[in-house]
Amino acid sequence: MEMERFAQKRGYEIVQNLPSKKNQVALVRDGDELGILKVFADPEIGATQREREGLVRAREAGVAVPMVRGIWYSRIMLLEYIEGTNLGDLTPRELIDVAPALARWFARLHQIEGGPGNTSFIRGDSILRNFVLMPRGGIAGVDLEEWEWGDPARDLGEVVASALTMDPPFTREAILMARRLHREYTLMAPNPGNARLQRETLDALDRMAERRPEATDALREGIEQLTLDREPFGR
Repeated sequence: MEMERFAQKRGYEIVQNLPSKKNQVALVRDGDELGILKVFADPEIGATQREREGLVRAREAGVAVPMVRGIWYSRIMLLEYIEGTNLGDLTPRELIDVAPALARWFARLHQIEGGPGNTSFIRGDSILRNFVLMPRGGIAGVDLEEWEWGDPARDLGEVVASALTMDPPFTREAILMARRLHREYTLMAPNPGNARLQRETLDALDRMAERRPEATDALREGIEQLTLDREPFGR
């Protein structure tokens, strides 16, 4: 395995292999420090440099993301390890309390402009598992490989869809978290509008359903109900 060979060559101890759909990712120890070692699956698409660019842009804007510690062979990256609790491990009730910090993270990120037509920096792949609640209460974003210039409402729609589809899906707490996230975000950033947020959330849910043919009836019923609700996230 390439990850193991490289880690051994550099003297890194692999503490734990981490889940990733496309790449090899592991928590490693280098002396007294922990780090995240990432081996990109396809160097031809320039994913390594793309993620580095996104992380550098975000950090320069004061957004909490990992520091890039090193790049080798155009496809291996060592990142700072950010201590904390993965948002995907929190309960829907706990996520309600975290929503303001998550909204603040997105609002700061979306202030970065520079794309065609002054479009905003959006992180892409905005699922709960790509965020960490740090010990002092702030949020950090990890895995910015799919960042792009685009519409901030898409980021919000994706993370709302991620919350709504926790197991079990479409709980009252998940809906309350979505409403609070939207409300807090609008206090700090341009309001995407309830209609746009609903549209982007539905689009994200449809993409999830396509990737999950085994989707439960509860998930499909929830999507149908959201489609019918004119103001699912409040006014």
